[in-house]
Amino acid sequence: MTTKAVRRGVVSFFLVYLLAVTWPLATLFGSAEPMILGLPFSMAWVTAWILMGFVALLILDHFECREEDRDQKQRGVEYRDPQVRTRDVSR
Repeated sequence: MTTKAVRRGVVSFFLVYLLAVTWPLATLFGSAEPMILGLPFSMAWVTAWILMGFVALLILDHFECREEDRDQKQRGVEYRDPQVRTRDVSR
């Protein structure tokens, strides 16, 4: 699967997300009963969408990092952490 396809999928997911948690679609799931894990159904509905959005962003990040690593290898650039200092042995 390419990064471009994953980006399209994540954008499509978030468009559905927007519809699912806003009026008028959210009013279909606006009841307090049944309770799910101690949460009213309407709150569980929104919480589920937030968790699914988090997972979608993790998947996108994975594919973005994989593509970045592949691009760096093609260019012959080795990743160096700017936080790590190397000692100067020429002294």
